[in-house]
Amino acid sequence: MTDASMIMLAIGTAFALIGANVLVRPAATDAGRYARRIAGIMAVSLGLILAVFAFGLSEKPS
Repeated sequence: MTDASMIMLAIGTAFALIGANVLVRPAATDAGRYARRIAGIMAVSLGLILAVFAFGLSEKPS
């Protein structure tokens, strides 16, 4: 795995953890809960997409 792939994987992991943290924190209002769900799912999705790309780019072509 190259340095660029490792950096992409680290950023993806960080976004996934931040998104999970946003999803589990309580919100005071219904609008806050809705906003947290959107922001959390977007961050988790970005993290997973970056991780998939990092692993995909690190594969050696056969």
